[in-house]
Amino acid sequence: MLFKKFFIVILLAVALAGCRSTKDCRKILVSKCNSCHGLSTSCAKVGESYGRWLDIVDAMTTLHADVSEKERKVLAKCLSEPSPVTDDICK
Repeated sequence: MLFKKFFIVILLAVALAGCRSTKDCRKILVSKCNSCHGLSTSCAKVGESYGRWLDIVDAMTTLHADVSEKERKVLAKCLSEPSPVTDDICK
């Protein structure tokens, strides 16, 4: 019984973390990426690998994009994994 409760708590934590990441991804894309180019530029590359997205964000920071290390990782994760979330952001 204790194991079952622990398992449920872990599942809820993972689900809530995913929700936070989704909100963060949308917020970063709109506030940081969209300030220089439209979302269509980022959305056209959804599904590129995580490593490729890290490289893309690094290239943008050399062009003076103000993106923290945490935001860099959130963007790379979100945009490398096509999902209903990225579909919604990019519609």
